[in-house]
Amino acid sequence: MTSIRYRFSNQGVKSWLLTGLTAVLFGAWFFTLAPIALAGPASYVIVDGISMEPLLHTGDLVVARKAQAYAVGDLVVLHIAADKGVNGWLIHRLVSGDAQAGWKTKGDNNTSVDPWTVRNDQVAGTYWRLIPDFGRYLAWVNQHPLGFAGICTALTLLFYIPLRRRKFAPVLTESLATAKKEPRRDGRTNQEYGVLWITSLASLTAIALVGLLGTSHQLVTVRGAVAAAALAWAGGFTIYFIYRLYDGRGVQEPARSMYALSGRLYLVVDFPALDSQAREVSSAVALRTIAEKYRMPVLHRVDPGTGHHEFLLLTLQLGAFIWRPELEPATTMVEGDVDGDAGLITSRGGRPVAGVPVVGGGPGFRSP
Repeated sequence: MTSIRYRFSNQGVKSWLLTGLTAVLFGAWFFTLAPIALAGPASYVIVDGISMEPLLHTGDLVVARKAQAYAVGDLVVLHIAADKGVNGWLIHRLVSGDAQAGWKTKGDNNTSVDPWTVRNDQVAGTYWRLIPDFGRYLAWVNQHPLGFAGICTALTLLFYIPLRRRKFAPVLTESLATAKKEPRRDGRTNQEYGVLWITSLASLTAIALVGLLGTSHQLVTVRGAVAAAALAWAGGFTIYFIYRLYDGRGVQEPARSMYALSGRLYLVVDFPALDSQAREVSSAVALRTIAEKYRMPVLHRVDPGTGHHEFLLLTLQLGAFIWRPELEPATTMVEGDVDGDAGLITSRGGRPVAGVPVVGGGPGFRSP
């Protein structure tokens, strides 16, 4: 049974909600925890020494935040020039002075006041949060970057380990036995990949330049504006070519569908006969979403008479799905969803899909 629904499907609502939530979380992070190198309000300092014991110990991570004004008694993070005997950042308490004349500082565990006078612009922020011993782990990462990268890579690969073995429908197994696997890069050119690599390298270079300018507080300068413009330009082209090569954006059909489904396509002369009609999806990307979820190949057929391309996905769990790029998707939706993939499947009011013969009215596939 079918029912009319809005084009703006549940999947679209979820996508917009996720995008909105991501934007809110990013904004909350930026205005509370972003480091000052990225124009944020926070400073992160790893404690090294005993001058602030018993409050702070070596290896603790201190988070400080900018304040509108500072007062005597505040525990602050400040930057001291190397010629003063201190290498860079320091966390001590303000014991006297003011914003105009400068501040005198002292460690809680020290017996004397520090020998320097601190300008107000040298104060990065006041003590906000303490994470005990976390600085030791950050120091280890700094000393062993390759080891940390290896751990992150291994953890990332865990998500690609299949949790269950794939099970093919008998008719799919028969079709794959005579099908020809299509090349992963079919239709894509070396020039397109070359442009993607160049723009990606330019984006990484621009990110590094923006980071360096941010560290030296030069983002709000002509150099910073040029670096930001370069990042926007290179990043925009990189995103465009990623969508073009992996989703087929800007490419004419049927190449667009073949781009989106590449790596999963098997060319067949004809589709197998099914017990029930295949449900039509709204795009090649929608078909790929289901194929990725169940780790299934996609059968590809070219009609010898019309030259039209059709793509068929067979799953044991949900039946068959088809995408025909030459036809506009309908506005009716099949009741139910695909484990949360509602909005991907469309129906043509019960009309059988051409090219996929129906040999019975019952659910599932025809027995071999």
